[in-house]
Amino acid sequence: MEKNKDKVNTLIKRKNLALLIQKNGIKRVSPEAILELEIYAKHCIQDIIPLLVEELAMNGRNTLKKGDIIHVLEDIDNKNKQPSFEV
Repeated sequence: MEKNKDKVNTLIKRKNLALLIQKNGIKRVSPEAILELEIYAKHCIQDIIPLLVEELAMNGRNTLKKGDIIHVLEDIDNKNKQPSFEV
């Protein structure tokens, strides 16, 4: 099998991600699966960034803080939990 030596700039290292998956009951993880998880995480973060920019604009600040991230993630979570009454 060919080794995947592509350099990816993610905060979660592949080794740590594989260990986390294995601790939760999955015995083996292919490199392609790890790469797919990295891509998914990157897309999720890219979807959140415009919401963070909007939050900073509403607060009139240029510095992103932990509270801003928590607030945006809570808003996303609340939108997903609200019942839809559309017909």
